[in-house]
Amino acid sequence: MKKKITYSEALEELEKLSDEMESGKTDPDALIEKIKRSLELVQFCRTRLRETEEQIQKLKDNTEE
Repeated sequence: MKKKITYSEALEELEKLSDEMESGKTDPDALIEKIKRSLELVQFCRTRLRETEEQIQKLKDNTEE
């Protein structure tokens, strides 16, 4: 069973992958996998941020009533 990650964990993994790719020492096959994983993490982070913004807006709307 795959553990659900948090935004902070996703960001940390994304930073690590970025550092590894920027080092220039990643072989091409591994590079493709790192890029795919990075794209997954970026999408996860975007979604999580959007959900958080929506929740904050709902809270603000409820307090203004």
